[in-house]
Amino acid sequence: MKRYILVMSMLSVVLFSKVIEFDLGMGKKANLEVADRDVFVNITTKIKLKDLPNFRELEPNKNIETFLIKDYNFDGYSDIAVLSSYGMANIIRDLYIYNSDTKEYKKVLKDTSNLQIDKDNRQLSTNNRVSASQYNKKYYKISEDFKIYKFWDEKRVVDKVNIDIYNKDGKIKKSFSKKNISQISSISEVKNQYSKTTNSLNTLSKSKHSLNELSLEGGEVEVYKNSDGEINFANLVLYGETYKVEYNFYFKNSVLFFVYEVSFAYNEPMYSEGFDIDKAIKKVNRFYFVNEELAKWLDENKNSISTDDNKFYLKEREILAMSREVLAF
Repeated sequence: MKRYILVMSMLSVVLFSKVIEFDLGMGKKANLEVADRDVFVNITTKIKLKDLPNFRELEPNKNIETFLIKDYNFDGYSDIAVLSSYGMANIIRDLYIYNSDTKEYKKVLKDTSNLQIDKDNRQLSTNNRVSASQYNKKYYKISEDFKIYKFWDEKRVVDKVNIDIYNKDGKIKKSFSKKNISQISSISEVKNQYSKTTNSLNTLSKSKHSLNELSLEGGEVEVYKNSDGEINFANLVLYGETYKVEYNFYFKNSVLFFVYEVSFAYNEPMYSEGFDIDKAIKKVNRFYFVNEELAKWLDENKNSISTDDNKFYLKEREILAMSREVLAF
């Protein structure tokens, strides 16, 4: 028995004594060196990763990488997510971000579960599944100076979902709850609820807010709330140099069920002398959500976009990200 333990220990040392070469970013090369109990990143100097998780004690799994080297905060430099543990539903990692000013890697997130990158919307997400009726989803935003901060924390326990929305300083901006039951379960229900919401707009309280994070030229959102303070409808307008996009979001009990999108592609940039709003190309898209998932997308010609098309998934992710921004007000 002692001989067996010794062999496994030696195998473990061999397994984690390795060098991984990678592109650091901005034309620079680097390598990650695993030696004994330490992990270093060699660039022009040797940088030690501090407060490492105990990845060496895990049983090796060929389908799970110990180190994921990617740009997690979209600053053009490679960061490192280190395996901490894994199970049937969750892969847990600690995230180290490279600081090009200090030439150091610093741990910024600990015990992230199923960490995902959403480059299009400049967000990270995690999803810790405890059981079929319990989970914890988190969404992280990236600030202009490439700092990662928690924006959305969603916890489900049985049939109730509790949501906390955070400011950049880490303070809770808004909290609310919703039932984890089907609010809208079919396209016909979407259409019926759309009519009810449209007919009730005059009874809702309105407030307008600036929302500049989603577009370089700025944006604004007007939200309509019922007597319980829930958002039933929101009109979001995003401005660009060569376009304008208007989104109408429809919610029932804080659950998105329909989005009406109108986009205008300008003939020339809006600051050009030849700019003519009457020459803008208008397109309308309709998005139907069932059980908080995009179920149907009708394009400007009212043709259905296939659910197998990759742009279907990307559009769903984009709209849900914007809906979280809207619900923050």
